[in-house]
Amino acid sequence: MCCFVQDRQAGDNNGNCNTPYDTDCLNADPADNTDICYVDMSRSPTSSRTEDGFSLFEGEQEGDSHCHGFAWADDSDDPSARFKANNLFYVSMYDHFTQRGYVRNVPGAPMCGCVEQVSLCLTSRSDHWDDFAFCTSHLYSFQQISYISFNMKHFKDACRQRADCTQIDINEKATFTFSDKNGLTAEYRTLDINFNACQGANNNNNDLKAHVKRLANQKKISIETRDEVDKIVVGKTYCREAIDSFLDEEGLMGKPACKYSSPQECGCKEVQQNDYRGTISKTASGKKCQRWDSQSPQAHTRTRENFSDANLVENYCRNPDGEPGGAWCYTTDPNSRWEYCGVEVCGFNQELTQFCSYEDNQADYRGTIAVTEGGLTCQKWTKQSPHTHTRTPEQYPDKGLGNHNYCRNPDNEDRAWCYTTDPGKRWDFCDVPKCPGSESARRLSKESTNVEETKGNLRGKH
Repeated sequence: MCCFVQDRQAGDNNGNCNTPYDTDCLNADPADNTDICYVDMSRSPTSSRTEDGFSLFEGEQEGDSHCHGFAWADDSDDPSARFKANNLFYVSMYDHFTQRGYVRNVPGAPMCGCVEQVSLCLTSRSDHWDDFAFCTSHLYSFQQISYISFNMKHFKDACRQRADCTQIDINEKATFTFSDKNGLTAEYRTLDINFNACQGANNNNNDLKAHVKRLANQKKISIETRDEVDKIVVGKTYCREAIDSFLDEEGLMGKPACKYSSPQECGCKEVQQNDYRGTISKTASGKKCQRWDSQSPQAHTRTRENFSDANLVENYCRNPDGEPGGAWCYTTDPNSRWEYCGVEVCGFNQELTQFCSYEDNQADYRGTIAVTEGGLTCQKWTKQSPHTHTRTPEQYPDKGLGNHNYCRNPDNEDRAWCYTTDPGKRWDFCDVPKCPGSESARRLSKESTNVEETKGNLRGKH
């Protein structure tokens, strides 16, 4: 595969380079046929000139880019394998460099190279151009230039959405002769090589991903090779998932949508559960969800093409368009277009935090302790006597304040506290017990915590 990011040739109906060159072709773009999802520079140190680092391209941040590739059969006698060097020269040097004027690599990645048996799309290093020139003088003798098969480990560099592709169609005839002197010999009578747009599975032509799938369906390459290519050329609209998967492998994660975010289990109310990435596929009433890539029985516009960052996969509940009630789906019931799914809202386990706190600063506490650790009765948060203050339910919403005098921590003090009813003591900390168990018990998934057992353990103290 080759990927280019600049056009330097006018008048060929490819890219937007125009004359005069000094003004209209300085930073011209190629015809845009793909999205670059990310570049992992640590996997192509020769091209990136660095041992580590990566670039992420959200949305269309990478600008216009053009990728074009080809594939060949595992059988070395198959024409696609015998003449792969010819295809390489055609795609890289003739069709794109000479005919279209496409140049320059994706920053941090090589320009052309092999993609099979690696986890990301690949490009080659510029120091192989002499090898390609050698290819022209031995156009039909790939056996003599087999060293053009590049070292794969340097090309695991960038993840792409899609790529055009070219296949070779061969018409060859040979005459075989035998003599006592020379033995069996063969001489080409006809050898025509035609470079055409590749044929893909399901009539999806000129698409590298579909072409590789077709070769796998024809058993010309292994299923394992197909699957590895699928990790490199991820498919239209799947950049978001590719970037998230890469960050996960690197031990990195994006900013959570809320404090107790757990996208596989629940959705944050702050974003109407747009962050939910679990596998619930039934509505709250029990109806089966329709696949997002299906238009039956419900025709709709909530597709991956229109909402590419919403993770619209399978028939899992999602909220691509900000419905106020949270995650939802179209149903397979012709009489019920769509329904909410009843996905759990991320947050702490309020039933458990009526008795104890998981947070170090006890901001999650929602119990009824109403005396300070010194034994003073707390003042109601809605009262301004004996102490006037600004820690009111109106000023600190969603902090557990209300028309009560229970200990809370609305303003990130060290621990839960309250104003006191003693005019001589404005405020003091409260003695709130710490909840036992793991942090996962904070979330609404009550299976992770035995609430009744915890209640019993804490009743003796308060």
